[in-house]
Amino acid sequence: MMSESGQKTPIFFTGNATEYFGIWIVNLLLSIVTLGIYSAWAKVRRKKYFYNNTLIDGVGFDYHANPVSILKGRAIAFVLFVIYSLSKNISPALSGALMLIFFLALPWIIVRGNIFNARNSSHRGLRFNFVGTVREAIRVVIGLPMLIPFTLGLIYPYVAHQHTKFIVAKHRFGTTDFDLDVKVGDFYKTYLKVLLFILLIAGALLALAAVSARLNGNHENLDGIRGLFMFGLFAGIFGILFFLSAYLHARLGNLIWNNASLDNLRFESNQRARDLFWIYTTNFILIIITFGLMTPWAQIRTQRYRVEHLAVVGEADFDKFVGDKKAEAKALGEEIADMFDVDLSFG
Repeated sequence: MMSESGQKTPIFFTGNATEYFGIWIVNLLLSIVTLGIYSAWAKVRRKKYFYNNTLIDGVGFDYHANPVSILKGRAIAFVLFVIYSLSKNISPALSGALMLIFFLALPWIIVRGNIFNARNSSHRGLRFNFVGTVREAIRVVIGLPMLIPFTLGLIYPYVAHQHTKFIVAKHRFGTTDFDLDVKVGDFYKTYLKVLLFILLIAGALLALAAVSARLNGNHENLDGIRGLFMFGLFAGIFGILFFLSAYLHARLGNLIWNNASLDNLRFESNQRARDLFWIYTTNFILIIITFGLMTPWAQIRTQRYRVEHLAVVGEADFDKFVGDKKAEAKALGEEIADMFDVDLSFG
């Protein structure tokens, strides 16, 4: 249900790089010293910091996960990963079978990961929840993606639309469902622009490759020029990747948030691709030249931009939302997803 009220409540992020650097460096050192055991506590400390410093109407979010639960799930995920790694040396068939099992388990992993994250997140003492089922996840995680090769990729925007709608609309705040009323055509427009951009760049790179071949074939004393040319080529490729990432994050982020609602509340997002491109590029350069020490600053900077370009529209009376007591969710699904690099986030 969309709100008729135009009242806008901005969202603020109050974290700062100096404060977070202390948390980050301690997390890093203790995780190294304990051979990764402390990483579960590090994860909770990191998420609590970002949650607590994200404020709506002056009140922050909170994260309640038990580090021991995360550690247990992470240990099981690590054992499964080791078994898979060893299987590649034993038998390709065994390795393939394990990959198939993991693929078939993806719907369960994604559902359990979202349940764990949601139920351990709260605002004003009221927990979130995720009510998507494994049967529903099978359709958007396995069924629809299997059609991508048969449609030469043309169905991909629809797959992304259905996956996003499943994740967002199956979340709850207390007992109130989120809703996402976004058109699949908007997803197609976004991905079509990306495809056209990629085709233009591919053509330009082919032209540059032809120029490079001519330099190699006709000139023997142009090593410096060739080196500069190759450096520019690689820098250009990285720039293109950063731009595409920034465009997709900005465009899809705005598309999702601007069409999402929670009862009488809706959201307004105004991220810009050029802003994110600048943030991603400068973050990458500073992290590289400081050997990673600027990572906390980069994370704080990115989070502040995303949060402070988002607002809640409507009468933000959070006292009317009702909670629902749920059993503690297991961390295994989320940790297996982290181990195999499965993205469970939305927005």
